[in-house]
Amino acid sequence: MSDIAYLERPLHPNYFPNFQIPEESREIFLFSLEGAIQGVKESAVKSLLEDPEIKNIRLGYAKPPKKMKIENIDDLLRLVAMMVEL
Repeated sequence: MSDIAYLERPLHPNYFPNFQIPEESREIFLFSLEGAIQGVKESAVKSLLEDPEIKNIRLGYAKPPKKMKIENIDDLLRLVAMMVEL
């Protein structure tokens, strides 16, 4: 797992209780022993990191959403992209 982008802080699954990460998508995340997401494959979020909204949130020019509705893997990847370390 050399192309892992680590999150600024772990993302616990309690943040998205109504969504279960599909088994086929679990390989793109790095999990802690408690099940919190600690990192993501850089290739999975690379295109999202260029999104102006996400870029502004990561740089501190915009506030992240207080609570995002996570309904699918794309929503989760978008949230994770906002949390990737600079």
